[in-house]
Amino acid sequence: MKINNQISKDREWKHGLLFLVAGLLIFETITGLSIYLLPFSISNQVMVIVHSLIGLVFIIPITWYQIRHWFVYRSTTMNHFKLTGYILTLFTILVTISGIILTFQALFQTRINYAWDLIHIISTFGFIAYLIPHIIVILIRDFQARKKDSMIPILSAQKQFSLNTLFTVVILFAVVALLVYAYEPVEMNNEFPQDYSYLYGKDRPFAPSLANTITGGAFDQKSLGDSKSCGTSGCHEQIYQEWQVSAH
Repeated sequence: MKINNQISKDREWKHGLLFLVAGLLIFETITGLSIYLLPFSISNQVMVIVHSLIGLVFIIPITWYQIRHWFVYRSTTMNHFKLTGYILTLFTILVTISGIILTFQALFQTRINYAWDLIHIISTFGFIAYLIPHIIVILIRDFQARKKDSMIPILSAQKQFSLNTLFTVVILFAVVALLVYAYEPVEMNNEFPQDYSYLYGKDRPFAPSLANTITGGAFDQKSLGDSKSCGTSGCHEQIYQEWQVSAH
């Protein structure tokens, strides 16, 4: 009975759906934390796109896995493993729903709702807080059980799970790296034209206007949004229409 139970656990550890879900979870967690914690950059912009796309695709396997996992363990006695599993399911639902809403708002609205953004962030940290002890305690339990039974190789199923999960994560980050490498940034020319008139001297290139730039020099117009974008983004339509005919 004990051996059959161990074989059943090994079958779960080796299941293809488990390492796929685990790999996607790790990737989504790392990219999500990167987006939240790291400064603005090309790689972070790429990760926003990939994070959102993978997150939408991820809904199918994570839902399938959660339902299957519940059917496998629903009849077992309630303990701390099962309790943390239910809490993780709750956080997964919150992360998924808030992620879908934020993606929809980013695509089809002018701004995201910061309440949903806060829910997404808090549920992500809550998920991490419960996932780590949930997995580590299970690994410790299985390791101790296997040490007592010399007939079963120690942690063989968990090693296979770890390697397959790592492979999935590496593949996903390789895709991100390729997209970052393939990105061609827009070239900016932040120099004044050769025939620019320095009427009040090169130390006052914008005089008699009081306007200035942070560098004291020119900026490529491509780095600035034009007035039309203010009127078509849904933010300042009326103001744009009123000022459109003016010299300003």
